[in-house]
Amino acid sequence: MTRRLDFTPIVSLIVYASLPLAIMLCIVWALNPSGHRTYHYDFAAQSPAISPLFPQQRLATADGGAKVVLAQPVYFTVRYLRPYTTVRVRVRVENPAGREWKLGLQKGLSGVSAYDLKIPDENGEAVFSAAGSVVSDRKIRFVIGVDGRSNELFRVSDITVDFDGDKLFSP
Repeated sequence: MTRRLDFTPIVSLIVYASLPLAIMLCIVWALNPSGHRTYHYDFAAQSPAISPLFPQQRLATADGGAKVVLAQPVYFTVRYLRPYTTVRVRVRVENPAGREWKLGLQKGLSGVSAYDLKIPDENGEAVFSAAGSVVSDRKIRFVIGVDGRSNELFRVSDITVDFDGDKLFSP
């Protein structure tokens, strides 16, 4: 008589043992142990981490999904899952009139909030300290302000946000 080996208990053990490992890996990934995280939003499709610009009544949609700023200021939020030290924001704009514009990170101190405004460099980049940022629903808020008349074109086509902070695990 020939005996067949039954691998069902072994397979079940492997599957059930790997489930906690998979959950642990997901948690570690969410904590971002490297200390660096980058989010990108190109307006062609929704981003899970960067909100669309708002309020909508201050915007028009251009070709490719880019947004034309009709009135200012406009805002966007970014997921902020753990503390970081610096936030680098790059906004790609079309600004043929050369209008001065600013990026700002919402910061708060003793119940009062304001924006830390910076004039971006020629690449549309500004770097902020994350200390004192207002975090609401695990999101931080940014503002884009444009000087000049509203009939001059100012189009936003791309947003990239880089977070840098301490590594969670250091050797």
